[in-house]
Amino acid sequence: MPLMKFHVLTLFPEAFGAPLRFSIVGRAVGRGLAAVEVTDLRGFTRDAHGTADDYQFGGGPGMVMKPEPVFEAADAALSGYDAAERDRIPVILFTPQGELLTQRLVEELAGAPAIVLVCGHYAGVDERVAEGLATRQVSVGDYVLTGGELPAMLVIDAVTRLLPGVAGPSHAGDSITTGLLQHPLYTRPAEYRGMAAPAVLLSGHHGEIARWRRRRSLERTLARRPDLLATAELTADDRAYLAQLAESADFAAGDRADPAQLSESADFTSDDRAYLAQLSESADFTAYDLAYPAQLSESDDLTAYDLADPAQLSESDNLTSDDLAYPARLAESAGFAADDRAYPAQLAELAPDNLGRRDNSGDLDPGDGTGIDGDGGG
Repeated sequence: MPLMKFHVLTLFPEAFGAPLRFSIVGRAVGRGLAAVEVTDLRGFTRDAHGTADDYQFGGGPGMVMKPEPVFEAADAALSGYDAAERDRIPVILFTPQGELLTQRLVEELAGAPAIVLVCGHYAGVDERVAEGLATRQVSVGDYVLTGGELPAMLVIDAVTRLLPGVAGPSHAGDSITTGLLQHPLYTRPAEYRGMAAPAVLLSGHHGEIARWRRRRSLERTLARRPDLLATAELTADDRAYLAQLAESADFAAGDRADPAQLSESADFTSDDRAYLAQLSESADFTAYDLAYPAQLSESDDLTAYDLADPAQLSESDNLTSDDLAYPARLAESAGFAADDRAYPAQLAELAPDNLGRRDNSGDLDPGDGTGIDGDGGG
């Protein structure tokens, strides 16, 4: 019996042919360590035409996948498991509105006896699938795909390589798995086109090699994904080295946190620049804290001015009066958690021109999920 069985529910089963026959996943399937069962949802439709989608109630662009084929295909996939096993099998619906697929989530999924993967398409899937069938909703990133097939393949690949006997211990030092980005890798030849592998890696001194790799890993993480440092397991030496990096003139300006650079941005007000100056002088401000604002300020989706001055919601042409009134209604809702109520209630008490800026999730965007591809992808 395989260590893991993936049940894929899709309108396009042919998409899974070739990708699952190669490399580690193909070998795992060939050795019986993993199994992939792909189910065509049209086989569970109720008319001669195999209709699996229909128009939206209430109108709107894009078709919606019907609930019946998804529920019945899932029932068939899970029929071979007893009640105790079914309770441990996640049913994943891929959607841009789901929790982000991370290595921690992949590790959790790898402990299940099987996984059901529901591949949405078109504008999205009838909400009753999310309410009454899916145990998790997952997104593979803040972008929209044409369907859930590629996200399903990502999960199959990421989970399969963690199964015992599949990839061995080689994945233990991978990026993200350790909480940090992986150090640079080199192989033969030792020199190529004027670029030489670091001498320390050829020295045979295992302690120095480990130290070099750890520091390169810290440097890369600080430069490219400083957000990971907030949850990474760091030693006292790691923290000391990160503090040195934040102050080092040898660390590239684009790689380290440099409030002085940020203060030159046209998006920053004089108040913003003064605040950054205070931050840079604060002994309590960590290297991670300094690095992260630099990343945010470079984001196309979240400008420095958005962060610095959140008092512009009420002036936005994109928000209606109903949108502005909604926080007040949330605050009065008995079903809204006490902690959740507190913040909207504070917002509701502010003058209209002081309403806080929403985040970048797009929850108030009337176009969310109504584009050509919609929320069918993950």
